[in-house]
Amino acid sequence: MKLHVFQHKLVVNESLPFNPKIYPIPEAFRAEVNLEIQKMLDNKVIERKVTSYINPIFVVKKKSGDIRLCLDARLLNTRLEKQYELPGRSDAILSSCYGSTVFSKLDLKHSFWLIKLHEDSRKYTGFTIAGITYQFRVVPLGIYTAASALTYALERMLNQYYQFCVYYVDDIEY
Repeated sequence: MKLHVFQHKLVVNESLPFNPKIYPIPEAFRAEVNLEIQKMLDNKVIERKVTSYINPIFVVKKKSGDIRLCLDARLLNTRLEKQYELPGRSDAILSSCYGSTVFSKLDLKHSFWLIKLHEDSRKYTGFTIAGITYQFRVVPLGIYTAASALTYALERMLNQYYQFCVYYVDDIEY
């Protein structure tokens, strides 16, 4: 499933300085990081691009042993205009299931990456690995407005199925 029919646009206060502290990738992860970068390029998650908005990026080891590259967008988040498209309340979701006897659940893998980032917003998601600058083409994990973008896209996409389909963040139940 692709939610690329929706584009998320970041509204950024550019009047504030932008130069966060960048931390190096540990040497122990270098080979895995290079493979992950190549996968992200192949899947059009990121692109090589020069930008003056460079965010730190760090490695998280997942339970599976794989790695995840995470954008440290804390400085960027302080400059983002807030967007409030909140997921449904869990108690309302549970009460909507009253009387149901059959349930199915889908979990969206890399859910934020399913939403295209507006061309004008990509420059704010820059990061550097081994002297090469990249930026995200999709909504990265760590952006303050990512959950709102996902909620907005899912609501528009699934609204017609409200009688039997509910969602909460990246879990879809029907």
